[in-house]
Amino acid sequence: MRYRTASYSIQSGRYVKRGKAKYTIPPDVIKNKEVLKRYKKYLMSCQGFYNELLEMGFKAEDVRMVQPQSLQVKAVITMNARALLHFFTL
Repeated sequence: MRYRTASYSIQSGRYVKRGKAKYTIPPDVIKNKEVLKRYKKYLMSCQGFYNELLEMGFKAEDVRMVQPQSLQVKAVITMNARALLHFFTL
């Protein structure tokens, strides 16, 4: 990368406890009712295990590893006005 156009900040699973997590479900999974049912059951199982470990006193930093890749996180992108104007000219 030649120039830093923006800064990216993503919600940390190390410090934030995700009591009610949201997940992204792939379109092909949504189309298949049986697979969707199993997929949701799996996600609920992961979330339940995550919550159990927190209740047992494990740190969120350690427990975050049981969350699936489809976990949604919040992200913020920041850039100054000059960089934003340059970005629009690309």
